[in-house]
Parts: sequence; C-alpha cells; structure tokens
Amino acid sequence: VLLRWLQSDHVGSEISHIIIDEVHERTVQTDFLLGLLKPVLKLRPDLKVILMSATLDATLFDKYFRASGCSQIAHVDVEGRTFPVHPIFLQQAVRFADYVIEDDSPYARRAVYDAATMLALENTSKSTTHLTDSAKHLMKGVSATGLVDGGA
Repeated sequence: VLLRWLQSDHVGSEISHIIIDEVHERTVQTDFLLGLLKPVLKLRPDLKVILMSATLDATLFDKYFRASGCSQIAHVDVEGRTFPVHPIFLQQAVRFADYVIEDDSPYARRAVYDAATMLALENTSKSTTHLTDSAKHLMKGVSATGLVDGGA
C-alpha cells in the first residue's frame, strides 16, 4: 500500500511516520522501499522512518541513510530477554496428550504403510528376492488396509 501511495504522491505529503518491522530480513519489497525513501527524506526532513528488528545491524542502515545526507539519525536499543526453549517433538506431544490413533484412522494406515515400505526397501537392498518375516507380516497388514494391492 505504501509503495502505491509513494507512486502517486512522490513525497508522501500525508505521511508523518513510516515503520518497517523485521527490516533485517532484507526482502525485495523492503529494499525497494528503502531505496525510494532515500530521496524522499531529502525532500521531507520532517518524515520519520522507524526501522525495527531484534537482530538489526544498526551501523549498516546508519551508513546507508547518512550517505544520502540524512543527519538526524537516532538509535534506540531495548534490552530484550531470552526465554528457555524446550523442543517437543510430535511423538512426545502425542504421548503427553495421552492420544491414541484409532486403528482405522488414515494416519494409522499411513504409519503402517511407511514402516512396511522402509522395511521392504531396506531388505530389498540386501536381497532382491527375500523379505524378512517381519516385513512380510507388515506387508500383509498393509494389504489388508486396502492401501496397496496384493500381499507379500
């Protein structure tokens, strides 16, 4: 929206502040906007541009805007806090929630199919003609679910 506005009103006369968050991500849109803002700031010294990021390299943007003649550049550093992160994987979450997938669920059938495929591929690489008893058993179970045709 801002880019369209600046196309029609090249100095953004109705805008007093522009806030760009997560500026460290350096997308095409933000880089293009920063390129448009350089000449606008020369014409509009009253326009305030606020760049925000948790991991901003302030000196990079400081140099960028000072090179275009902007002299009123301020930095505000807000001390952040880190919080401990405890990764929980899907298998743990399912156990923690005490959830059991029903036997006729498509997810259960998919898990059986994936396990059988893994065993079959593993054993096929060892011997192209023989599968272990466990792989045969799993393949029969998969065939019974209707996911694949035929048995082992």
